[in-house]
Amino acid sequence: MLKERKKGILDEIANIDAIEQKGVLSSDLAAQRVLRKGELEELILREKIHWRQKVKVKWVKDGDYNSKFFHKVANGKRNRNFIKFLENERESWRVEGIDWSLISEESASRLDSPFSEEEIFNAIFQLDRDKAPGPDGFTIAVLQDCWNVIKKT
Repeated sequence: MLKERKKGILDEIANIDAIEQKGVLSSDLAAQRVLRKGELEELILREKIHWRQKVKVKWVKDGDYNSKFFHKVANGKRNRNFIKFLENERESWRVEGIDWSLISEESASRLDSPFSEEEIFNAIFQLDRDKAPGPDGFTIAVLQDCWNVIKKT
């Protein structure tokens, strides 16, 4: 409907322009051309609004085309972070094709033993004083400066 009206107005403007090319244009025809051009601008504006609304409806219905890409990226990261398996029944331990060498019984027992005070001291004093290991805001400097009190707890 808009398309047909737009074509009709364009034809009328073209006819008035043709009359002007042949000779002198009357003031009535000049005024009519100004009116038709105003109607044409209004129709073009309505057409833009129509298409803008149609695109919004399509976007709400179908979503953004790029969202498919971002979903694939997120799923790809999830798949890469997924550990497929840790142990085969008859083979050595594997994680996504990486072979793990077995540790000795002595090393395994050391992993289960509690940390010594010396190990904790060395770990705390190797850290940067200005860093905060948790969300509470206490920096490593607090642990280092109050070590004599903290080590007793």
